[in-house]
Amino acid sequence: MNYPQQRILMTGITSIHGWPIWTALEKVCAVDQLMGVRPPQTKKPTGDNVVPLCITDKAGLLEIREKFNPTCVIHCAGVCDLDVCEDRPHWAADINVNGTQTVANVFADTCRIIYMSTDL
Repeated sequence: MNYPQQRILMTGITSIHGWPIWTALEKVCAVDQLMGVRPPQTKKPTGDNVVPLCITDKAGLLEIREKFNPTCVIHCAGVCDLDVCEDRPHWAADINVNGTQTVANVFADTCRIIYMSTDL
């Protein structure tokens, strides 16, 4: 099934809950209707519709909004490794709190946002 009017942007495509959603969407969406954001330090997945970007990068998210113009954002990005969160609490808060706030600030007025919490 294809949804021609939808343009879905998904953050955190490599996350524990993002990966199964991303792989399912790839099966039902045309490549020009689906855009994924993965952490810049990861090398996969790749493709014309995958952007290596930190979700705290407001300028990068604004560029995606301008060029891709999503109708929906599925926000799955965040740090979910408890040991990493405990070892680097300021960094984890920057990604999980400030990154989510940046996503909300950039896209809230233009489309729907579905948020998948990391609970950390």
